Amino acid sequence: MAAELNQEKSIMGILISYYRKNSGINIDTILHNKDKYFNDYCTNCLKCRDVETICSYKTFKKIESGGVVRNECIYYRLCENLKFNVCFERNVFEKMNHLRNSIVNGLCNYSYSALSSLLSEICNECNHYKNYFYIHDILELYYDIVNFTIYEKTPNAKKIDLYLFLRNKLNDTDNKLLISFLYNLSFYIPELIEYRHELLEECRKYYQDPLFLNVRLIDITSNNTLDAYYQINEIIYHEQHSFTTYQSFLLYDYLALIEMNGDAYERAYVTIQICLEIINNGADFNPATIKKAYRQIGMIAFCLQKYEESIEYFLKAKRFHQLSSLSIQTLLLYKALEITHQEDRLRSLLAESKLYPTENHVEKKINAYYYLKYDQPLNKTQISLLEDYICSEMKPLANRMGKIFKDIFREKLMEFIAITTNYKKLYLFEK
Repeated sequence: MAAELNQEKSIMGILISYYRKNSGINIDTILHNKDKYFNDYCTNCLKCRDVETICSYKTFKKIESGGVVRNECIYYRLCENLKFNVCFERNVFEKMNHLRNSIVNGLCNYSYSALSSLLSEICNECNHYKNYFYIHDILELYYDIVNFTIYEKTPNAKKIDLYLFLRNKLNDTDNKLLISFLYNLSFYIPELIEYRHELLEECRKYYQDPLFLNVRLIDITSNNTLDAYYQINEIIYHEQHSFTTYQSFLLYDYLALIEMNGDAYERAYVTIQICLEIINNGADFNPATIKKAYRQIGMIAFCLQKYEESIEYFLKAKRFHQLSSLSIQTLLLYKALEITHQEDRLRSLLAESKLYPTENHVEKKINAYYYLKYDQPLNKTQISLLEDYICSEMKPLANRMGKIFKDIFREKLMEFIAITTNYKKLYLFEK
């Protein structure tokens, strides 16, 4: 326990430095300002040579650099001057350790209901220790990790700044949780993109830790498709026995993505069925994870020209989660409805999208194209407007999203050009 307490004191000292500098408090003020703790405990204490000064400059700089001092009074008084309470009670740190272990277990085993319950527990602790130095910061980190895991909610810029500061300063388990969290956040928060490479390098040291499987798989899929395919199959062959149901799901989900990116659609279709079997057997995953799997099977089915099945899974994804955006896959859903001559169903979805507009900018652009196409009977003027829209708005999306999406718009543009003879539009699209 003594070693753990010293570690907590070390982190507290580093945090004191962070909060002091961010609050604009100079060293003289934090060392000489006297508050309630001084009046209650220090006026008659003979432990310190100078009771009106918390400690010497030298001792203070030692604390701020993470050095530990035995006199706990110093931590109480310094934190009080930063307007925080302090707690060194053993049961509090045991509770923190319990929460820490529950988060690690929750991230590896993934139970949506268990993580939701854990989030409520952490929230209650956050409220209870609202003004406690260090404890509240770590509890908020735990809350943000779980909240992001189950709801994809991201912390604000102020917290991100603190979390970046805390990298490699926390205990080993907390640091693992922190760096994997920050790496995953870098795909959601633009300000973290510049840190992604160094965060990935830090994560790579822990690839044999199950906590880092998701980061490891993201890293693998960024490689050459064939290399990624062999690497994931190696993991499945040699390591899968040690993985949880959720981690097996992740493995096959990423493998299906790699196979799809390599145009091995039949193989991807077989692989993604393993993921669907896990879901259908009662997997307690969060809605976003299940929605993502439905989107992926919908896309694979589309590539195999299983259009009815594709529609079924895209609509499952769209209805499954309150955040109903399909983003770029909206195009595949609408195209599949056109191919199967279900234009009335397509119009119904367009009417619904007007009543409940999406926040996703990609889906907004796709919907705008289809509004233009289906709001009124097409004539040459309307078709010319659609050609312009494809070349100006859809082309950048198609170039980013891949061949399958670009082919859809190229094919439609060719149909329009056959009517309007605006051949320069094809040149603009291909340019």
